[in-house]
Amino acid sequence: AERGLGADVSVRVGIGGGGIPRRGLCLHGGGDSGPAMENSNGMIALQNSLSSVFEFVFVPDFTQMIWVTLAVTSMTVLIGLVNSRDVIRQSPLEVLRKEI
Repeated sequence: AERGLGADVSVRVGIGGGGIPRRGLCLHGGGDSGPAMENSNGMIALQNSLSSVFEFVFVPDFTQMIWVTLAVTSMTVLIGLVNSRDVIRQSPLEVLRKEI
């Protein structure tokens, strides 16, 4: 049996009878996260009782990923604008003359 760690959001809890297990999609809510739901006592008990039938799949929190992506993109644009102030203030012809 494997347990999901970090970025791995699927947990294979066991396969009974050599067949393909059914998948149970576990969606969290209420400001919770996939790893928090996966490690809750109720989910651990459910996984243990249904380990021969189901493979449980935990969905990550996409809201946090969107905020991180927006923050990184905003910082990149802001730093780029601050670093290129001199080029923006000059006419294109002046910039080209300095480059040659």
